[in-house]
Amino acid sequence: MASTAKPIDKEWAESLIGLCMKVPDNWWVGYSTFTLNDAGIHSFDEPWQKWNISLDTQDDNELYLVNYDAVCEYANKEASTFDDLIYLI
Repeated sequence: MASTAKPIDKEWAESLIGLCMKVPDNWWVGYSTFTLNDAGIHSFDEPWQKWNISLDTQDDNELYLVNYDAVCEYANKEASTFDDLIYLI
């Protein structure tokens, strides 16, 4: 069945590029620790309606898709870019 959710506005979604995040290890399959990883929103994938994040500590530039709920939950609330998201939470 097709989703009835309203598509995320591309312009708004792209305005979150650069938002700092703190993603715990246990977000990845196979990890059970809660160490926080510095990450940031790299881009918005419009067909998937998700954001690509990259870890600050990775040299290979691997991207991970996260949904809106994960963006809200793992946004670094101490980062200066957090104000761009706050009105949506």
